Amino acid sequence: MSEPSLWLSDAQADQEAAGWRCMACPAIGACRRYVLAFPEPSAVWAGMTPSERSKSRRKP
Repeated sequence: MSEPSLWLSDAQADQEAAGWRCMACPAIGACRRYVLAFPEPSAVWAGMTPSERSKSRRKP
């Protein structure tokens, strides 16, 4: 992770950049399973912002 501040930023542009970088990570599936099971209140996880994760958890 060359720019960790991207994943922790509240700026939409930074979150989008971090999300795109997540797509190349070999651990994205495990990361997504983790963050959907144990909600993290902030940061980009598995290419998803907090609001995207919230929406994903509400889907049937």
